[in-house]
Amino acid sequence: MTPKCRQRGVGKALISRWVKEAEERGRIARYRANRENIASRRLCESLGFVAHSHIQILAKL
Repeated sequence: MTPKCRQRGVGKALISRWVKEAEERGRIARYRANRENIASRRLCESLGFVAHSHIQILAKL
């Protein structure tokens, strides 16, 4: 999200709408965020999401 959109409720509104549509279709909303992305995780937690797993992807570079 661009800096000018942060702290204005844009992300919360978008995710809330997406969750509502998923629920209307009988689906479960799942959101994937990197463990290090604290802001994204806090946003989702504020909307009722809970950690489902702690999968970490490893790569040999």
